[in-house]
Order: sequence, then C-alpha cells, then structure tokens
Amino acid sequence: MNPNDEPSRSDSRTGHPWRKGPFNIFGIGVDAEWRSNLKWSRLQGKIAPLENRLVLDVGCGNGYYMFRMLGEGARFVLGIDPSLLFLAQFHAILKYAPRLPVALLPLRSDEFSVVQMRERGVEFDSVFSMGVLYHRRDPEQHLLELAQALCQGGELILETLVVINSDEFFILHPEGPYAKMPNIDLIPSQRILNGWLVESGFGDIQVIDISKTTVDEQRSTEWMTFESLTDFLNPGNPEQTIEGFPAPIRTIVKAKKL
Repeated sequence: MNPNDEPSRSDSRTGHPWRKGPFNIFGIGVDAEWRSNLKWSRLQGKIAPLENRLVLDVGCGNGYYMFRMLGEGARFVLGIDPSLLFLAQFHAILKYAPRLPVALLPLRSDEFSVVQMRERGVEFDSVFSMGVLYHRRDPEQHLLELAQALCQGGELILETLVVINSDEFFILHPEGPYAKMPNIDLIPSQRILNGWLVESGFGDIQVIDISKTTVDEQRSTEWMTFESLTDFLNPGNPEQTIEGFPAPIRTIVKAKKL
C-alpha cells in the first residue's frame, strides 16, 4: 500500500464517498475527490522533520495525511474527526497494517480534551489542522485549542482558506453559502490570519505555500460522485465562486508555540 501512488481504475466504490486520497491497496486504486498527495507535496520538506515526533492531526478525515506522517518517521500519530464514515474508511485501510502506531478518535476538536491529555503528560510535538479553521465560528478559539495541544516550541501546520493573498486587513463574511458550503463563517486575508496566530500564542510564522484550488486537485470521481469544485465555481468566470465571491485560495502556514 502506497498512499502516494496514482490509483488504477476500479469499478468498486466501497465506502463512498472517499474525500481524501489517493490510496492503492493491493492494486485497487481509490481515486478520491481530493488528490491529497498534491497538498502534501507542497508542505513536505518545509516543516520540522516528523522523525520520532508525537503528532496530532485535527480534522484528519480518513487518515490519508496520518499515513504520510508515519512515512516521515512519526513516533505516533493521533487523528480526530467526528465522521463515522471516515473512521470506517480509516480502519478498512488499517486492517492491512494493524500494528502501525496510529489511531483515530471520532471527535470534534472542541470535544477533544487537551486538558486531560496534558494531565497525563501528553503534549504533541507537531499539530496539523488542514481544512478545518474556516468551518469554525470562532477561528481564534480553534487556534487556542491547537496551541494548548502543543508542547513548548512545538510546531503548528495550518492549512486553510484565505480570501486574498495580500497584506490588507480584510475578512470575508458570507451571509450565505461560500462555494456551496453552508458552514463557512469567516475567511481572512493572510495578514488577519497571521494576527490571529500571534494572539493565540504563536510566533515564527512562515507561509509555506499559497495556491489556488484547481479542478485538477479537487474533482468528482467514481469514488466520489457528488458535486465538486467545478460545480462550486461560476461557469462564466472560474475566478469566482458560484455565488460571486473570490474563488478558493488556500494557504499553508507553519508556526511555533511560544
């Protein structure tokens, strides 16, 4: 099993919909909606080495990135995600490598007790939050939760939407859906996002990557047959969402807990 392999075609769609991938399991290619290997390549080699680190992946989905973290030498990876479907997909994959030092808890980030973990002496060396912040009504509270999970000097790797790549103080607050997503409350500029990180106790903030989301990276497949990015963009102007907002731009930021 190699999570970096491009999938072969398959008529099977067990566990539909698969959002993160690709996976190649004994020749069965799982061509997920997101080609998550592209996102991983944008941060690989640009973050603190994961060798022997205790890692937390918040909003881990089916665990794709967790397996990549293990491939980078992480000592143990814990993921949290409330979706029972993603939990089932994770265990379907883990069945073929049951002794891997990895686990997934079906919890939201605000249900995960950082306090109890710290009372047991557990602090994480690296914390990932990819594709979560813009779903939270209080993004600064989410950043505080991430900081609390980290050890002193530990590293946060944050991937999220920014509305514009600029130094302006600007926040997009959709009053309805954004790219057909109903649970988007705030999308900041990069400058606002960096300010949130500082206020949450982070320093040494570095932008690793800023990329426009493309239909080459997010699309419908036989393993995820619902609407995807093409349906979320203005067909007459792909620089806009279907609602007329700026099209999705994603930033990857790393920061240290002070």
